[in-house]
Amino acid sequence: MFNEYLESTIDNLGTITSRILGTGGVVLKLCIDGEHIDVDIIPQDRFLVIESSGKHIRKAGFIAETIQKNNRQFTRIEYHTLENDGLYTIEQRALQEGR
Repeated sequence: MFNEYLESTIDNLGTITSRILGTGGVVLKLCIDGEHIDVDIIPQDRFLVIESSGKHIRKAGFIAETIQKNNRQFTRIEYHTLENDGLYTIEQRALQEGR
């Protein structure tokens, strides 16, 4: 599984590098679906460190997607937290513009 991730990342290095140079920075976020691993390239303007300890990021938020439906805008946000005991949690929330 990890080798598949590495191969996928290496195959996408051109895209990753061009986005880093074009935007000034990105975060690579693993997406695991069963035994398949994908990598989302998150631009720095959609990523926020919420809590850190030294060089270690303990909690971060991502704007996962924004959609328009029935003249309303919805944004899905993911919070990723790494607890001191090693527990990794992902929390998702949907926000409606204007609320």
